Amino acid sequence: SVWNEISEQLDNRMSGKAIHTFVFEGRYAIKEKLGFTSIPDSISGINIPRRVFDEPENDISSSGSSDQFEMPSKKFVFTFSVDEWKTIQPQEIKYKMIDKTRPMQNFRLYYVLPKSNWTPIMAEHFWEHTRLPCCLSFKRAKVTPDGCKYVVVVARCTVCKSHFKGTIDERPAENSRVLMNCIYTGNYNEEHTISRKRRMLGPTISKYTTSIINEGVSCETTREREAARLMKIGDCEPPIIPRGNSLRALKARKLASERRHEDTLTALVLMQKEE
Repeated sequence: SVWNEISEQLDNRMSGKAIHTFVFEGRYAIKEKLGFTSIPDSISGINIPRRVFDEPENDISSSGSSDQFEMPSKKFVFTFSVDEWKTIQPQEIKYKMIDKTRPMQNFRLYYVLPKSNWTPIMAEHFWEHTRLPCCLSFKRAKVTPDGCKYVVVVARCTVCKSHFKGTIDERPAENSRVLMNCIYTGNYNEEHTISRKRRMLGPTISKYTTSIINEGVSCETTREREAARLMKIGDCEPPIIPRGNSLRALKARKLASERRHEDTLTALVLMQKEE
């Protein structure tokens, strides 16, 4: 294709797909540098007369359509502490690459947020800023070290289908707090008829395991402590506080994983042989 030919002219420093993406999305003002101009609107100078009795009807329909597509939105800023950012900051990952045009290059480097570590932290910050019962499901976290936005995070509420987008414009300095500009758009003010909880991942599993098993705190007391830490008077129950059944299931799985055998008598026999 033409993109592969351009790649060959550039000594294969960029793949044809990457060049196509750059031109299609207009990154780094490449369209202006290539001399592309916008297509003139051929009908912009034509004045189409309208009858007088059509004007009120058109005005009503246009205003109604604009109100229909305008969704409520919230804008806020996440402030990650130094320790939080060290936990979720992007890491370099190697992925295998199969490209016939570059047979000598077997892998490609990408920057990604640590798996299972960043979503619980962002979900808690979202609750602190909005106090909404929305259960966010994070769809994508794109890291572009040399792009216009350093980090772009996209999520959606699994109940009201509202959309969340958070961006970090530039790579932050070391040992500094990090700001993420966020916007949340959708019907989040409507009643959430379904109460959903976020799945426990990474640091949340470690935290609740330490509380329930190592410290011997009951599941309901653990929930009460989390509610006292996160909630204020009049708040609904946050989706980031797990249900009691989920904590009891976590405790059972943890204890079962530490047994020598799933059968109690067999485990006792194995312990006697070890002695």
